[in-house]
Amino acid sequence: MVHSHVAVNALVTASSRGFVDFVETLIKSGVDANVTARGVLQSSKSSLHANVDCNALVAAVFSRQISVVKLLLQVGVRTGIKVRLGAWSWDTIIGEEFQVGAGLAEPYRVTWCAVEYFEASGAILCMLLQQISPNIPHLGRTHVHHAILCGNARAFGMCF
Repeated sequence: MVHSHVAVNALVTASSRGFVDFVETLIKSGVDANVTARGVLQSSKSSLHANVDCNALVAAVFSRQISVVKLLLQVGVRTGIKVRLGAWSWDTIIGEEFQVGAGLAEPYRVTWCAVEYFEASGAILCMLLQQISPNIPHLGRTHVHHAILCGNARAFGMCF
C-alpha cells in the first residue's frame, strides 16, 4: 500500500470533489483508502467548511459524493472509523466564525456524518447502514437521536 502524504491527500481531495475515475486509479495504484489526511472539506452548502483529519470515505460523505462512497465501500474501505467533524460557519451578522454540528469536537462514526450532511436521495446513509448498525450509541445517543437533533426527518425514517 502507498502511504505517501501527497498520494493520500490527492485521494481525500478527489473523493471530496467526486472524481470517481481518479479515486479508482489512485486505489488501483496502491494508495491506501483507509489512511487519513488533513484537509479543508467544503460542504455543498458553501458556508460550511471543516479542517479535519479524515480518510477518503469521510471526505466523500461530507461532500455528498454518492458514486465515490459506493466505490469506496466496494473496495472495502473501513467503516468503523471515527472523525472529529464539527464544521465552521461564518455568521455575517456578528462577523465571527462558530462551530456547528451535533458532534462538535467529539469524534463520531461516519454514519453520523451521513445523517448530518444528508444528501437528497438518502443513498449514502442507506449504503452505510447496510454495513453499520444504526443502534450503536455514541455518548448515549443513537442515529435516531442524531437525526432529531439535526432536524432531519428523512434520515430519521431511515434509521429504523
